[in-house]
Amino acid sequence: MLNEFVVKYGKAVYNRRHAEEDEDFKTMTLKVILSPDRPIERKARDSYTRIWGLQQMSSSQL
Repeated sequence: MLNEFVVKYGKAVYNRRHAEEDEDFKTMTLKVILSPDRPIERKARDSYTRIWGLQQMSSSQL
């Protein structure tokens, strides 16, 4: 019974981590589609995404 729990728990943790990795990948690679593609909105989107990516890279190196 305990062995079965441990196996199921391990699978659940693995699946959760895999789902998180997929979401992180989508967040890093997909761009938001702006309805009116205004230059200021595009610049803000690109700047935020670049800063967020740099923060993620520096925190993963800790």
